[in-house]
Amino acid sequence: AEIHDLHQTRVDPRVRRQFQNYCHLPLSAEQLRYFREGNSFAISGQRGRTGNVYELAACGADMPGLWDALAANFDELYVNVECDSEPHRWLRAHTPLEWKAQALAMWKPLRPNPAPFRQWYIPFMDQI
Repeated sequence: AEIHDLHQTRVDPRVRRQFQNYCHLPLSAEQLRYFREGNSFAISGQRGRTGNVYELAACGADMPGLWDALAANFDELYVNVECDSEPHRWLRAHTPLEWKAQALAMWKPLRPNPAPFRQWYIPFMDQI
């Protein structure tokens, strides 16, 4: 419940999320993990010692502790964050992560030129 409350205050919602949305288990994950540091949080899927950070809403002051918790729980970690967001800038500056741009393949444009929508970031938990 506290992650849902934090999400409501930290993330600009494009999809209305209900508490029940956190019960969905994304493909390949065996369990969902929730990490919190101060007023920041991360939602990660876990399969063995591999983690997929589906959502990261954090401010710079909370990032060191949040990253330490994530890194301590996984041997391999994939991170989904909005390009040039505060967490993305912190991770680029302080971690050895390799970044690759990803298209929102799950979204089908209904217009011939969806340019305004290309910049949207939709947290993974809102896509499932």
